Amino acid sequence: MYVCLLACKDGYRAGCRMIVSLDGCFLKGYYSGYLLAAIGIDANNGIYPLAYAAVESENQASWLWFLELLAIDLEIVSSYQITFMSDKQKGLLEEICMLFPNAETRHCVRHLHSNFKNAGFQTKELKDLLWKAIGASTTREFNDAMDELRKTKQHAYDWLKKKNPTHWSRSHFSIRSHSDMLVNNLSESFNKMILEARGKPILTMIEIVRTKIMLLIVKKKEEADKWKGILCPKIKKKLDVNIKDSLRCVPSHAGGDKYQVECGLRSQHVMDLVQNSCSCKNWDLTGIPCIHALAAIHVKNEFPETYVQTWYTKQT
Repeated sequence: MYVCLLACKDGYRAGCRMIVSLDGCFLKGYYSGYLLAAIGIDANNGIYPLAYAAVESENQASWLWFLELLAIDLEIVSSYQITFMSDKQKGLLEEICMLFPNAETRHCVRHLHSNFKNAGFQTKELKDLLWKAIGASTTREFNDAMDELRKTKQHAYDWLKKKNPTHWSRSHFSIRSHSDMLVNNLSESFNKMILEARGKPILTMIEIVRTKIMLLIVKKKEEADKWKGILCPKIKKKLDVNIKDSLRCVPSHAGGDKYQVECGLRSQHVMDLVQNSCSCKNWDLTGIPCIHALAAIHVKNEFPETYVQTWYTKQT
């Protein structure tokens, strides 16, 4: 049984970014089975359920059926524009590659870290180096982190080197989805939200999930009506932090709308206010101006909010 509510489809088209989190959880009722779910991310970086389905088991056939219906409902014509986040569930990656050959696929780095520890690399030093490579926003930072890991533990480096960084490092992510999401928290939050429903008979479970989604959307609407300003609260908070940190940056006009920005002796970046791009890649990845861009925006005496991507506004 597959369900995709019209309100969820309309909300996705209106204001969600093109990144979808996929996951499956087992059902605890008499007939067992699995519940597959596709979760989006709203303008305030909150969970936005898109579709869910009760299936007999989590396998390639189930995922293929689910993703085919999801593609129709979300009107995914060109897979070039979409990103899928998952925990590398059985049968899922193969079906994504078949149905969406140009889509970006990311793997939850919490799952990667767990496998890293299970491989015998459990020290805090190795954990910190792994997360340094994960969080790097440029290929230079990524390579530096990997070199440091190699010098510290060759076997850990060899293990990680076999993993394609396009799936787990910010430095290799596509900027098409405008999200630097690293973990599958969206799906985990949804699974927690519907926990009580997973032990019910199928029809009862489906109805409970529908009701919870309805209440979630209403709650989001009521909260949004109380917000002040044009930006959603979580986005405004991130922007404010960046504005504060940008005070240590020194911009130099490089002609047109381009600036060279220095933050310390060894940190220099080039950014373009027209392309909404910076060589640090943070602005490109998130759609929120980085500290280098904000330093230049301050020099131009312009409002930072106008440079934040429109899907972060409460109107969406």
